[in-house]
Amino acid sequence: MLTRSITVILLFFVYKTTLSQQNLFNIPSGDITYKKKFFYQHQLNTYSNKVESKAHFVY
Repeated sequence: MLTRSITVILLFFVYKTTLSQQNLFNIPSGDITYKKKFFYQHQLNTYSNKVESKAHFVY
């Protein structure tokens, strides 16, 4: 019973930590993008008090 309670408590903390993580992406530079091709990335971050929108275009 004690082991199960400890496991549940640890899973709760891991779950809360996971919700606060953010993904990071590498954006290719223009010199490694194929000629006459483009790369577009749009990232939307939501927080409890604000929203951030970022767009990246490489040609």
